Amino acid sequence: MSFRTARVDQVKRGAGFTAALDAMSQFWAYSPFNQWLIRMQLPDATHVAGRRTWERLGRKTRPGARPIVIVAPAANLRPPFVAVPVFDVSQTRGRRLPSVDMALRGPSDAAQGLERAAASLGVRVERFDGRPGLQGFSTGGTIHLRRRMPGRQRAATIAHELAHEILHTMRSRGDTTHAQVETEADATSYIVMRALGLPSKAPAYIAWHGGSGALVLRSLKRVQRAARRILRAYDRPTPKSPTCS
Repeated sequence: MSFRTARVDQVKRGAGFTAALDAMSQFWAYSPFNQWLIRMQLPDATHVAGRRTWERLGRKTRPGARPIVIVAPAANLRPPFVAVPVFDVSQTRGRRLPSVDMALRGPSDAAQGLERAAASLGVRVERFDGRPGLQGFSTGGTIHLRRRMPGRQRAATIAHELAHEILHTMRSRGDTTHAQVETEADATSYIVMRALGLPSKAPAYIAWHGGSGALVLRSLKRVQRAARRILRAYDRPTPKSPTCS
């Protein structure tokens, strides 16, 4: 199963993808301390910006919305920081934010088979309760999956994180860029999903992370080796429990 590299570049040229990036560019790059402040005041916040930024995006804050207070540097003032009010998207209304649809919907039994494949490769799979935007992550020998995902999304996430486990140990990453790491994992997931007869949104993920068709081609041998290992483990029969005679 080959990866159609042109689809990645096609996604990046799409108007929807560009509009989503333009919208994201309007949001502030918050410091870790401000991220903590946001989580303390509104744990479910997803997209946070000031009132003027929301107005530029065609949205207004809802009447009575309680602002989230963060801090920002003050020019030539003491104290050096001032309190700044911002609002989450849930506290606003108006024009819909542009986005790229990367969700996989629908059931699939393949996720169970991929969990067994992970076990045969020596990788544990655990569940966590988290934000909807975070589907999963791996921590060296363990894949963490968000609870209550559709079967297809769970299968794609397992395949993606298994690729990280196979290809991207801390020792092997070296100077590898984030775009390359995510491109290899997403391309591996694409091959696994398509080999199992399932749809994949990997081209959109790769484009979102800054990858390209050329980057996929440069990593193709590594991607194919990783996909082969996962698929062979998937097809490996489950050992039968010993029976007593």
